[in-house]
Amino acid sequence: MNKYFIKLIIFLSFSKIFTLPLYTSDVFEFHKKCLKAKDYKGCINSNKKIFSSKTNGVFNRNEDYCEKNEDPINNFCIAGKGNDLLGEPKINGWLYKEIPELQGTFYINPSLKQLEVDNKFRRFLETTFIIRSYRKYIPDRAPQQVTIGDSKTKCWQSGFGSTYFFGDSNRGTTNYSGRINCKTESPETTFIGGQTGQAEGVNTSIQLAIFDCDKKEMATKYLSKEDSQLSEWEPLGGIITALVDEGCRNYLLKPKSNRNEFSDKTLR
Repeated sequence: MNKYFIKLIIFLSFSKIFTLPLYTSDVFEFHKKCLKAKDYKGCINSNKKIFSSKTNGVFNRNEDYCEKNEDPINNFCIAGKGNDLLGEPKINGWLYKEIPELQGTFYINPSLKQLEVDNKFRRFLETTFIIRSYRKYIPDRAPQQVTIGDSKTKCWQSGFGSTYFFGDSNRGTTNYSGRINCKTESPETTFIGGQTGQAEGVNTSIQLAIFDCDKKEMATKYLSKEDSQLSEWEPLGGIITALVDEGCRNYLLKPKSNRNEFSDKTLR
């Protein structure tokens, strides 16, 4: 999947705000309520069960959940059941956007988790991005010899001669004997290597997204590629801002991630 396509998809995720009414109002309200409770942890666990039952009811619906007069082409929606524009099953409950002009679909897991960094759960959240793109059919190509230019013929004359003068320069005879030699060179040739084709289908790129609640920035890392490194940190924008703002406000309500590759590292 080419890097330009990936960057454009990520840019589109910053382009419009999705208000996330399913998350923000309820979670923030019971978080404030639990701050006043004697048993904060017990209050949180109780309300998390209530909130979970609400969101599951929405996420298991058959149709997409979009804002009024919106659709997944013009803005992000919460995916219902069925297939996306590439014919692949939607990831039910994830935020997604379809980009017909790029023949791609971009998914964001809205369930942010606390990420352990430098032996602490305090500042960072993580989630997953999935990018699907159309893969066109390319046939196999055998190695072939290619001719460059045309044949070339070069000629030259060889032999000997003499001139005899009879008293002045106006009279004389010239004798010459020899032959013309020619050589024809074949055109140049080169070899073009073969190519293994590819079947028509769908490419899937999976990325880990890490969010910094202190600086309101994000970085990503490919999970679908070996030896992938964390990208440069970039400012949040669009739907990502709305999602991360809610997650950082309610950090303690978020489940802890099982990822441990950053647990003993300092990211920033």
